[in-house]
Amino acid sequence: LDYFQGKRKFSNQTKMKQFDAFSKPISEFRIKTAFGGYLTILSMIAMIILFYSELKYYLNITRKDEVTVDHLSSNRNINLRMQLEFPKLPCDILGVRIINLQENKEIYLPDGGIEFVKIGSNESNANSSSGCGPCYDASIINDLGAVNCCNTCKDIFNEYDKKGIKLPHVISFKQCDYDKSKRISNALSSNLNSEGCKIKVNGYIPKVKGKIEISHKRWVKYKEMTDLEIAESHLFNFSYKMNYLDFGEELPGIPNRWKNQEYIQSSRFEKLGYSQDLVFEDAYIDFDMHCIPTQYNTINNKSINSHQFSVRSQYKKVLVSLANGKFIPDTSIPGIHINYDFTPFLVKITESRRSFLSFITECCAIIGGIFAFSGMIDIFFFKFLSSVNKYRQKNNTSFIQNY
Repeated sequence: LDYFQGKRKFSNQTKMKQFDAFSKPISEFRIKTAFGGYLTILSMIAMIILFYSELKYYLNITRKDEVTVDHLSSNRNINLRMQLEFPKLPCDILGVRIINLQENKEIYLPDGGIEFVKIGSNESNANSSSGCGPCYDASIINDLGAVNCCNTCKDIFNEYDKKGIKLPHVISFKQCDYDKSKRISNALSSNLNSEGCKIKVNGYIPKVKGKIEISHKRWVKYKEMTDLEIAESHLFNFSYKMNYLDFGEELPGIPNRWKNQEYIQSSRFEKLGYSQDLVFEDAYIDFDMHCIPTQYNTINNKSINSHQFSVRSQYKKVLVSLANGKFIPDTSIPGIHINYDFTPFLVKITESRRSFLSFITECCAIIGGIFAFSGMIDIFFFKFLSSVNKYRQKNNTSFIQNY
């Protein structure tokens, strides 16, 4: 029984040999040459280089851009994220206002939506008084009968601002006494303020045309200033550093026009002749920004909705004159003004990568192609030297032995 089973197995193997496309020559009939060895090593090096190149190409992520109509342009809010630093402006005088130009009304963010963080500090004040100075119209008495104290001009301004009381146009507070001509003269030649301010904005706003105003707090509220405030030239240096400004999340791999942008204001604060007119060079910084809605689809099937920006900047001088006891800008309000609008188009960016099957196919093609091409070169040189060797049969040593 074992004999017949072995014979049947041998018969099946004999039949399968007929389908063998990879016939093997007997090792005794193979001729190995030094040239073939060098060619094999070079072929292996070429395969490794091409395999690395193909692997790098497979791991590379490509991006495809597509432009469509933005059907979700309205009826939803977007996340406004901004961080801006003013190294020469104290937080006490800065104000931020976000305006919805479509409905012509101000947008109010919830508590914590706009933060003012001091950078450095300069607490010295030449007009400070000892004891407990009065706060005038902003004075309050607590339950214990104690009155709040305002020992400096800055304290009075802060108390008025907390109570929402408008400052008089002509400052006559004792803590704010100063020689007007001397104050302006000193301001023109004084060093810039050593206290700065960092503004952080984070909140949701309607996706409509709007404007962001960053200026002197009193100008933002009342469009006018007092003679004391106008005399401080260093309070109008709007040199800034924009750490970031985004309408949505940050887009990976796409440069942001606003990220780490710096501007050094080189304007001069000067008085025109003997009049009360004042000129601020490049004090009005205007940005016209077009926001392009962008949907970024990552390789991990994560969708990021944000915006790209097209920005045009313009710098203007501001002329401030004295009219009816008020300092009012004749042209524009000093500060940074960002006008933004949204395009009706949506840019879709999709990350993709080659399939693993195509990568395997290319690797097999590399291996097979290099071996086939190397074999052709080896056979060509072997036959060429064999034909040359026929003419050198007179010598005992043939080329093939050295080959």
